[in-house]
Parts: sequence; structure tokens; C-alpha cells
Amino acid sequence: MILQQLPTDLAQLLSLNQRSLYAFIRGQVRTREDADDVYQETTVVLVEQYNPAEPPGNFFAWACGIAWRKVLVEYRNRSRLKLLANEELGRILAEKVAASVAWVSPRIDRLQECIASLKTESRDIIEGFYFREESVTQIAARLGVSEPCVYKTLTKIRRTLLDCIERKLREDD
Repeated sequence: MILQQLPTDLAQLLSLNQRSLYAFIRGQVRTREDADDVYQETTVVLVEQYNPAEPPGNFFAWACGIAWRKVLVEYRNRSRLKLLANEELGRILAEKVAASVAWVSPRIDRLQECIASLKTESRDIIEGFYFREESVTQIAARLGVSEPCVYKTLTKIRRTLLDCIERKLREDD
């Protein structure tokens, strides 16, 4: 089912919580592929179980609870961990994550703005390291520089991004 075919309120809730829910799932599994699979399965359950007449009080906490159960199924299916599905643990974890989203979400938004404002070469290094999961060795070879140079550059870019995020958050207040 595509987003446009969903009830408006569910489509909005999914859209608003997509990044945070994916981040929650990504933190629980080993690979992006696993996270993609669990996210897709979670979304299917959310769509199937969502009742517009009785929406959940905290959509994100509810979604994280469902995601947690899907993560447990993923672990069991792949025999990585032998865990028992514990509803209470899932609920508590979802509540903790939901509470931290209020703090994290604005920082993620500002981080994206700050990454976009980086010089092209700096942005390419950050995107290579964090998003394309290139190693320092791979980045150094691609750029024709030494590994220590890449490490120093990453440190400088991280500091620049942190300063940018903090400045933008102060401007928001």
C-alpha cells in the first residue's frame, strides 16, 4: 500500500516518525538490509493495526513496540540470538526511545542542514564514511591522500558539524 492510499492521519504519523523509527530499528539489528526488512514488516503491521477511531496515544512508542517484536522475530529467524519476546521489555524500550526522540529529532534536522552546508569535498567524505560505509582506507585511496589525513579531516568536519548544530539550536531558542 502506498502512502497516498493511507488514511491522512496515519500517513502523516508515518511520515513524521519514519526517520526516528528507522533509527530505532537500525540500532537493534546488524545491517542496513536487516533494518530495511524489519522497517518494511513493521510498517505493514502498523497499517494493518491502525484504527483511526482509536489512534494510539503515543504513535512513536506504539510503533517502536511493534518494531521491537519484529526485531525479535528477525533474531529468532536468523538464529543470531535466542530471545523470548517480552512484551513488557518492548513497551519499556519503546517508551524510553520515544522520550529521547524529543531531544534527538531537532538535532538530526540541524545535522542534515549542516551537512548540506558543508563544502562538496567535506560532504563527500562524511557521506562516504557514514552513509556509504566506506572505510578510512577506501576514502584515502579514492582521494589519493594518506589515512592519517582522512582521520584528521574527519575530526575537523565532525567539530564543524557539532559547532553548526549547536549554533542552529541556539538560534531556534
